[in-house]
Amino acid sequence: MTEICSSVDCCGCEVCANTCPQQCISFVADNEGFFVPVIDSAKCVDCKLCQKVCPANSEPKYNAPQESVYAAWALEDKIRQSSSSGGLYSIFANYCFSQGGVANGVIFNDDLLAIHELFDSADKIIPCRGSKYVQSKPGNIYKRIKKELQNDRMVFFASTPCQVNALYKFLGKDYENLYTCDFVCHGVPSPLFLRDCIHKMIPDNSAVTDISFRDLTGWGRYNLNVKSDGKIYNEKLINNVYIKTFLAGANCRFNCYHCPFTKGARVADITIGDFWGLGKYKPFMHNTSKGVSLLMVNSKKGEALLDKVKDQLFLEKRSFREAARDNHQLRENVAMPVRRCDFYMDIRSLSPLEVIKKYKRRTPLWKKLLNFPLRVFFKIIRLGVNALKDKLICIVHEI
Repeated sequence: MTEICSSVDCCGCEVCANTCPQQCISFVADNEGFFVPVIDSAKCVDCKLCQKVCPANSEPKYNAPQESVYAAWALEDKIRQSSSSGGLYSIFANYCFSQGGVANGVIFNDDLLAIHELFDSADKIIPCRGSKYVQSKPGNIYKRIKKELQNDRMVFFASTPCQVNALYKFLGKDYENLYTCDFVCHGVPSPLFLRDCIHKMIPDNSAVTDISFRDLTGWGRYNLNVKSDGKIYNEKLINNVYIKTFLAGANCRFNCYHCPFTKGARVADITIGDFWGLGKYKPFMHNTSKGVSLLMVNSKKGEALLDKVKDQLFLEKRSFREAARDNHQLRENVAMPVRRCDFYMDIRSLSPLEVIKKYKRRTPLWKKLLNFPLRVFFKIIRLGVNALKDKLICIVHEI
């Protein structure tokens, strides 16, 4: 066996390594810092199980496109304010724990790699909250989940669409006690690129205790923040080469540019993400400054799971059309920059500002001019409605 799938199609899900009976597949970093499979030919018996299970070699099994789309957030402020958007991951995971189950989450290890772990209590998933804009390493998570499922424990698996699809490929079937959640994914940058950027931000030999990619003092603010030795290190977004090139789609893995999950039909039971553009085209009469999630319910199991936790959530029905207008990854792949093949060479030879200037995404002027009056119009309506609500509340209290 020389190749499991085409290198440009490999998503780094590591399901092949979980499947190999000879344990002859390992994942090593390529010249861009992405982890790719390497086969030990001395151990390989050419059983081809890795090719059969590889998600790149077969079509995903999508749920039917649905209309159950919501703007949502956790009613508990502590959860909402410590999350990137509305805190839905914690609500679903906590329900699983209440049933004696386990949930996966992604945390950073001592090597600053985002790794998957299984957790069984609410306090343990606190480090998992918040978006992590980097390729994660699943390791043997699929094997561990299968064992839990076979022991009749409830499992909540939340990850990128390609990793959710990989889990289903590994299991070979759905389990009644498995609930899956995928994210509206923009694409994944190189883990070693992130590590290099972090090392440049902090003093030598400092131990990193926390990494975040969003400023939680206000929803929608991107920033790479690193906590080390009790201090927080960050750069202004305009100078942050990692975040700026991530938003421009310049540092993603190659398979992200032809991702098969940028559509309304999903593989997971539920889909969560930021509800970008909420209220921009259709009025939304609630304060979103603390964060608001997009929630898509894609299956009967997803409906059943939502029914169990809906009393802990704010929910307002919206449309998929509205959700997809500003969540571009629900309708199209992240665009590959013309010079993408040069990016990981450029970061070694150019200054951060030179890289940002070369790869930054430019919004057409016509789009800026079109969006501005819509934003102003709906903000005025929202302010007027909120003022009217306050007036009515005062009148009621006076009566």
